[in-house]
Amino acid sequence: MNVAVIGAGPGGLAFAGDLALAGANVALHDIDASRLTRSIRLSGALTGEASVALATPEPGAAIAGADAVIVVVPGPQLGAAVRAAAPHVEPGAIVVLATGGTGAALEAGAILGPGPGAVAEIDAFPYTCASAGDGEVDVRSVKRSFGVGVLGDGAGLSDLLPRARIAPSVLHTSLANFNSVLHVAPMVLNAGRIQASGRFEFYGEGITRAVAAVVAAYDEERQAVARALDVDVPTLSEWAEQTYGVSGNDVYTLVQALQREVYRALPAPATLDHRFLGEDVPCGAVPVASLGAALGVPVPTHAALIVLASRLLGTDFTTTGRTVERLGLGGLDAAGIRAAVGLP
Repeated sequence: MNVAVIGAGPGGLAFAGDLALAGANVALHDIDASRLTRSIRLSGALTGEASVALATPEPGAAIAGADAVIVVVPGPQLGAAVRAAAPHVEPGAIVVLATGGTGAALEAGAILGPGPGAVAEIDAFPYTCASAGDGEVDVRSVKRSFGVGVLGDGAGLSDLLPRARIAPSVLHTSLANFNSVLHVAPMVLNAGRIQASGRFEFYGEGITRAVAAVVAAYDEERQAVARALDVDVPTLSEWAEQTYGVSGNDVYTLVQALQREVYRALPAPATLDHRFLGEDVPCGAVPVASLGAALGVPVPTHAALIVLASRLLGTDFTTTGRTVERLGLGGLDAAGIRAAVGLP
């Protein structure tokens, strides 16, 4: 299979390296040529040295002839990346949004139009990874499975992503965005600690019992929005069990188990200007809150955290984030939203 990977950060390199080691013919693209490499070294949960066929800052060169295009860029940059790729995507190709967050496929689908065979979004990135040097990625964990929602024909996705579980719709994957669940409240509630030093384990120390109670309320609001759309999504506990085989009696004990068994030494961000807020608020909290408002579902925890995050970063996420209008769902009730994603 010919695969183009868009984005050469640690996540993009992990994806490209894993696919190349599995036998795919991989082309790597990033607008920043300094990030590009043709040799990718994977260590940790994945090991090996992989070679990509092409590494180029030109999207057309990377995408030409690709059976699949995997976009691994931050959610706020998704629109720009997809617009740059759109003229080069082959008819019938699969476009996979690996890191887009809630509403990624709807946003990308509106840009791409009917050309691709499918536009798919992953509910949670398959790897926990970090840069370990030039062209090297430390893969700390690999998810046992992950959900993929599809707009269009999903034929071929199982070959491309063998650990994927095909979800009934993109609502199922969008409303199973656990990055937002695990990141937004702890970032906001540890803002002073992050600015003072940032020297603490983000999950194990940052999610105390009090913070865990806010995370639990946030998670319940997400589930309430899903119920209003008659969409079945896992709870945080169910997701952790399905993905990592980790369980806990409540959110606090669950997160502590995740820290011990999965994330291990994972320090908090050194700054508030980090994707845990800059991406997970506009591409996680905002779309859920906007759906809640459209459906008459109270989401006070989401609303409060969006306001606080906006104040902390000096950005109005209620206008820059993915509202229902931006996703093409404005003015629709629950039945209309379901129909828009192909659900009866």
